[in-house]
Amino acid sequence: MKTKKFVMDEHTTLGPPGVALVSSGAVIEVSINDPVLKISEFKDLYNNAHFNITYWKEGQEEKDKSMKCTPLRKVVLALEPWTRYCVQVWVYTQRFSKHSQPSNVTCESTAKGNDRPWVVALVTFVVMAVAVALLALAFWYCYRVVRFLRPKAKLPEHFTELLDSPCSSILAIQSSLQPEEVYHELRVMP
Repeated sequence: MKTKKFVMDEHTTLGPPGVALVSSGAVIEVSINDPVLKISEFKDLYNNAHFNITYWKEGQEEKDKSMKCTPLRKVVLALEPWTRYCVQVWVYTQRFSKHSQPSNVTCESTAKGNDRPWVVALVTFVVMAVAVALLALAFWYCYRVVRFLRPKAKLPEHFTELLDSPCSSILAIQSSLQPEEVYHELRVMP
């Protein structure tokens, strides 16, 4: 019985690559890590490997998938904004014309396409500046109202004495007895 010669690189199955997704606006950056080998580094054995990247909208049917083949380990996908995409990656080696196991399906959402972080920071700064200015203006207005209702200027001393002591005519009315009424009797005859 004759057996084929066992060539480890040819007869073993490649493990899946690692995939990490980072979303920035309507763009998703795909970072691919080589499959892990026990004996040596992947790039030393398979220096001419390509990555087949399959991506689709989450919930989309199998026939609507898009594919991209690249030798790069970092790929930027320009996609539709406000959509959740799923990505799966295989390694294809030209040396033995074989594929690796597929990576886990990894999903990420895109955001609004033209949001820039500096625009968000600028808008936040302007809103905070306006809020602080309005708050300072409100405090200044309240201070002015309080100053108007309770001025710091003091009345002259003779006015305060007059206001502190009750008025003499009021005292006379309050303290005196009711005067006796004087009247004369008048009779009218028919």
